[in-house]
Amino acid sequence: VGRYEGRADFTVDLSIKDGRLYAQGPRTVPFEMLATSETEFFLKQSPDVDVKFRLDGRGAVVGFDAATPYGPVSVDRAR
Repeated sequence: VGRYEGRADFTVDLSIKDGRLYAQGPRTVPFEMLATSETEFFLKQSPDVDVKFRLDGRGAVVGFDAATPYGPVSVDRAR
């Protein structure tokens, strides 16, 4: 959960609602994220988008990388 920022002021907000993880970008509706492992997910409404969280040495999430039909996206945790 938190805000993630990438290039060109791109932001993604992650939240949990009713025990489910959601991602929401600027001007989009929330997309549910489904786990394929502890650190890998895909978007339920767009299964061709794969997300892999990056962890630091303590296991805290520091960002994530996404493979999308429009190319790769990489964002870092802002808060």
